[in-house]
Amino acid sequence: IYPAAALGVKLTSEYNIKTKKTILKQNYFTEHNDDITCLTISPNRHYIATGQTASLNEITKATKGKGTICIWDATNMTLLSKMSGCHQRSIVSLSFSPNNEMLVSIGQDDSYTHTVWSDAGGNWSRVTQVASTKGDKDMVLFTTWISIDNPMVTNNSFHFISGGGKGLNFWKLEGSNMSKKSGKFGRKYKQVPLVCAGNLKTKDGWFIICGTSTGDLLLFDKNRDVV
Repeated sequence: IYPAAALGVKLTSEYNIKTKKTILKQNYFTEHNDDITCLTISPNRHYIATGQTASLNEITKATKGKGTICIWDATNMTLLSKMSGCHQRSIVSLSFSPNNEMLVSIGQDDSYTHTVWSDAGGNWSRVTQVASTKGDKDMVLFTTWISIDNPMVTNNSFHFISGGGKGLNFWKLEGSNMSKKSGKFGRKYKQVPLVCAGNLKTKDGWFIICGTSTGDLLLFDKNRDVV
């Protein structure tokens, strides 16, 4: 599943034994009215969330100034929920929680506002906003939830991360409040822009692994230190 302009595209393949040929088929999600800027798939692969840029008014040719999020069914491509105008300018990143029941979104406003949403109706038929707060003024390029097996989560220290131009933030969600602490590069590593991140389990335990703009990989431990 991937975005193409304002379309969500699902590409499937099926091998025909008789003809010995692979047949490719595309299905489309068409509920967006402007370019999709980010996409995420739930861990159980049942749901897709896509964020778009501020839509264009067909009459005035001016943007409405706010981006929209759609949550849709990965199987039949039908819309489940829509959060219209929920972030300024655009949505820059989305991520489902490990239990598929929460979604974090980041807007492209000057403070890169972080918002957490909850599945209130079952199967994402109804959505409620859990918490929302400003991030930094530095560019955000990604967000992802921390693995539920990571000591950060089991000790209720942090729940998800976000990062980009000036480093990495570890976020803690407490009811309707969110707080953050920065990742620590220390004196050994020069702080450079981060472009992606994920969870990594090794024989030494759980880490947050980040890719940098210089092509390096950095590991952050449970104390937020680069190791």
